[in-house]
Amino acid sequence: MTSHGPRTTYQVPLFALAFLLGSAACRDTFYPLKNRITPGLDAFVVFAADGQAGAGELWAGQAGGGNVFQLTYTLSDEDLPALSPSGDVLAFVRSPARADTALRRIWFMNLTTGNERDLPLLPDSTIPTRLAFSADGGVLFARTRSGLWKVDAPPAPPAARRATGADSIAADSALTVFLGEPAFARIDACAERTGWICAFPPGQQETPLQEGGVQPVHWGADSIAYLVGDRLVVRSGEGGRSREVMWVRLPTNPRFPTYAPKAPPLPSGR
Repeated sequence: MTSHGPRTTYQVPLFALAFLLGSAACRDTFYPLKNRITPGLDAFVVFAADGQAGAGELWAGQAGGGNVFQLTYTLSDEDLPALSPSGDVLAFVRSPARADTALRRIWFMNLTTGNERDLPLLPDSTIPTRLAFSADGGVLFARTRSGLWKVDAPPAPPAARRATGADSIAADSALTVFLGEPAFARIDACAERTGWICAFPPGQQETPLQEGGVQPVHWGADSIAYLVGDRLVVRSGEGGRSREVMWVRLPTNPRFPTYAPKAPPLPSGR
């Protein structure tokens, strides 16, 4: 079972400097996962949870379980994390307070250096409700209450623009959770069973997966994960029993998990 440990009360400053990927000068500025998780070498999860004064903060843990580690130490509210496919860039939303929806900005954090970069507010105070990277990691898509937006991912200059019709297929693919590679079912809240999570194979009836399951996330080539209360449950598309990721010192109210896989091995001979 999960357990809750004491909360840290000090604050560490974050560095909203230029997002210098691979910069040796900034490498040791603030590396939140140093000696804990190595993007590309470790499969891991980032999620939001309650922090100081009830504001959301970001945490990370190995996909196989164990200790979780705090990524952000601010008095702001952080939410909606999204990992790039390579796991070295984290996008999220930050606002001065949870109730302050008018100032919700998209931020990027380099998990190799700890450097951060924010985007200007989206026009007309558009509020992001979900973030996801494209399959190649070059673009971040943002679903908002007024439509879809796209942002070039670091190290490209940040420039948000409305997604066009030509972007809709890539955006829908990034923002939708599918099971399998290639995908053979969409995962979402059941339409006919309130409070359940279901698989939606094309042209077939929904298949109930879990009562109480919410916020599904793609988990590698053949699995998905979802929250049931404060438990993260992993389920294979090939059937069999689901399993719980057993984390230690889990903070209160975990939500919006995002997953980065281990990098595939190089072809033999290289």
